[in-house]
This record gives sequence, structure tokens and C-alpha cells, in this order.
Amino acid sequence: MSNSRAISSFFFTDCGDGQFSCKQCGKVRKQTPGTGCTNLISHLAAKHPGYTETYDESQRTHEQSLEAHGFVDKRTMEIFKWMEWIVARNHALSEVDDLLTRSLAAVKPISSKTLMRYMRHMAAKVGARIAVDMNGQFGLMFDGWTSGTTHFVAIYGIFTKDGILSQVLLSISPTEYGQSAEAYLEMIDAVLELYNKDSAMIMFIVADNCATNQAIATRLGVPLIGCASHRFNLAVCRYLEDYKPLIDQVQTLCIQLRYPQQRSGARPPHALQVAEIQRHSVVVDLPDVGSLREDP
Repeated sequence: MSNSRAISSFFFTDCGDGQFSCKQCGKVRKQTPGTGCTNLISHLAAKHPGYTETYDESQRTHEQSLEAHGFVDKRTMEIFKWMEWIVARNHALSEVDDLLTRSLAAVKPISSKTLMRYMRHMAAKVGARIAVDMNGQFGLMFDGWTSGTTHFVAIYGIFTKDGILSQVLLSISPTEYGQSAEAYLEMIDAVLELYNKDSAMIMFIVADNCATNQAIATRLGVPLIGCASHRFNLAVCRYLEDYKPLIDQVQTLCIQLRYPQQRSGARPPHALQVAEIQRHSVVVDLPDVGSLREDP
């Protein structure tokens, strides 16, 4: 039979001042120092039957993590909430140091340095898990976009696990050596190295059907599957050829409305936007084609 102190340490977090928080239900119990663990054990006996079996089983396994029992301690959950908020809301890491942010948060504050340390630990563990799931055969899907003067490329790993298709983001990074096939291959090799993989394990690639990607597929010796969204863009461009004069007029109007003196009256109800010209495709966003009229 396990001793009461060890069981209490396993199931409770010491909050100070004789207060202990249950890691399973969050209930706070008071236990005066030097008086044993009677109150804590009585809580486990009343609210969590079978706690002794859970504890004994944890001691018999090599991995004694709380996650294996379906619960985590309060501080770990708080750190996760901070990471989730920063990533989901696309905030800077320094946001957790802001006094106003801390005052509005419902969880215990954390410093940006501590957050960075935990995020690095989490990235390493997630990367190791992805490497195991990818196994020795997988496909790659990638596409790029330009922001200002920097061209970024997102690379996804495509594989099956237990008969289920998985598409996992492996990296989002700028191209440091241009946009040639050689530069892309160097980036792919660098990304795969992070997951202990190499290009010989690639079975296919999914990307735009352009000369650069064709060269990449040829160098790798794998099939190139044309991107469905790219094919859709090309189909839309072909469909819009009959409307090109009208689209050109709208494009010219959008350019003219960039100037403050001319755009003040055009804000409601539709905000006009210049068409974005992408490599190998054109995307045109028109709010209501039928409502536009050509001047006589």
C-alpha cells in the first residue's frame, strides 16, 4: 500500500498557506502543516474512488506523466492557455509582459522568456511526434506567397496513419536563396532534416503546375500532382476572358480610388479592391458584377 504523503503529492498541488489543489477536479482543500494528509486523502476517497489503483499503476509504468491519466496540473494548463492565446490571435510573445493584458487575463501571468522556453520544448515534442507519424513514406504539398519584398513558402507533409489521411504543416519560412528549383530543394532538405527525414522518402509532391515545380519533381524523381486551387484559378481566368474590358475598367477605377480625395464617397456599401495578380494565375474579386454598368 502506498504511503499517504506520496499519494497526496501525486494528486495535489501545493498552493501555499496550507492550501492544496486537486489535480483531477481543481477542488482546493486545506491541510495544516505538520498534521498529516488526512483531509487530502479523505477528499480522494470521497470524490475519486480508485485513486490508489491509479497511483500504483503510475508507479509501475516508465512514463509517469499526468497526461497518461487524463488530467494535468493547473500551472501546466495555464501555460498552455497563454501559448494558445498568443498563437491563435497572432500576438507577439512580448504581449504576455503587458500590464494591461495581465490585468485582464484570468490565468496566472507568465513572462515572455518563460513562454518562449515552453514553446521551444513543445515544438520539439510535437516535431518528434510528427516524425514518428510520417514514418518512411510521405508526400509534400507546398505553395508560396509574397509579402512586401519577402517570399514565403509553406510546406505540408501528407501521410496516412491508421488508415486516416493527415496533412500536417511542417514549416512556414522565407526563401533565402531565391525561387529557383535548386533553392526550393535546399529548403525542402533543410525542413526534412528537422524531422530526421530525407528527400528519398518523398513519394509525390502537390504544387502549382509551373516550370519550377516540374523541375523539382524531375530532380526528385516523383510525380507532380497539380494543385486543385491552381487549376480552379486557371478555369476562372478562362471564364472571365469575355468580361476582360469590364474588369479592366474596374481595375482602373480601383487605382484611381487610391487617392483620398476620390475614394471618400466610395467606401459604403462596397470596398473596392485592386485585383491581386499571382504568378501563373489571376484572382479577381468583384462584389457584384451584375450591378456594374459600362459608360456609353
